[in-house]
Amino acid sequence: MNGKLYPIEIKSASKLSKNDTRGIRAFKETYGDAVQHGLILYTETMCYDITEGVTALPFNALIRPV
Repeated sequence: MNGKLYPIEIKSASKLSKNDTRGIRAFKETYGDAVQHGLILYTETMCYDITEGVTALPFNALIRPV
């Protein structure tokens, strides 16, 4: 993707906080401007911004019924 990096983490938590973004923040510190918006997949049903640049996305939003 044109040298851009999109970090994704998977958490088994049902509640996320700014502390849960530390891995993505460390990744951004290491790789700088190449890092784009990050996602954390988690077990609840709401999609929301945890911090600027990191969004919580429900894991089941990626699963389509067969």
